[in-house]
Amino acid sequence: MKALKIILGIVFLPVTVYILIWKSQKLQKKVKIALTVVWSVIVLAAMFGGGGSSKQTTDNTDTAEPVVTEVTEPVTEPVTEIVTTKPTPKPTKKPSELPHGDLLDLTETELDGRTVIVLKAKIEPSMTNKLTIDQNYMNACEWLQKHSNKCDEFQYWAVADMQDGSEGKVISFTLNADTVENIRNKNIVDIQIPDYAQDLWILPSLK
Repeated sequence: MKALKIILGIVFLPVTVYILIWKSQKLQKKVKIALTVVWSVIVLAAMFGGGGSSKQTTDNTDTAEPVVTEVTEPVTEPVTEIVTTKPTPKPTKKPSELPHGDLLDLTETELDGRTVIVLKAKIEPSMTNKLTIDQNYMNACEWLQKHSNKCDEFQYWAVADMQDGSEGKVISFTLNADTVENIRNKNIVDIQIPDYAQDLWILPSLK
């Protein structure tokens, strides 16, 4: 019953206030009108203010944008494969048939029943000009002693890299059949070849 009285009091409170204002003998008419306006504003504000707030809250709830949670995939770094390559073996240089330098060319030709052997070599400069020249006599001597080919004439040519980058002739000479035979029999040694050589030519800068 107490709750019912409270509810009825709230419902009939505005009416009661109006009645009290207009039945009061002490208030002037202008004051009654002013109080009535003020009380009406309060009542109207109480009635429509709460509804508007509730409606605004509802509208805000309806128009709220949904929250989208972005799912990011884990970043995986690329896997770098390590390729192990076997080193390429360097070609093995064929041992030269000469004690000094490389054998460039060797030809054997028959001319009028005579066997002519031409040997061409490429040498490297030595510590002195004399040693640079003497190594060619050693080349000719050792090759003739290692090979028993028939030889009526032996021609030796040697080239080397020049200071300007070109390849030039360093020395050349010719040995006849008797000299070749004596070299093979070790009757003539390499340092004696200049004494028996024919057509001996030496680069002027090496003399």
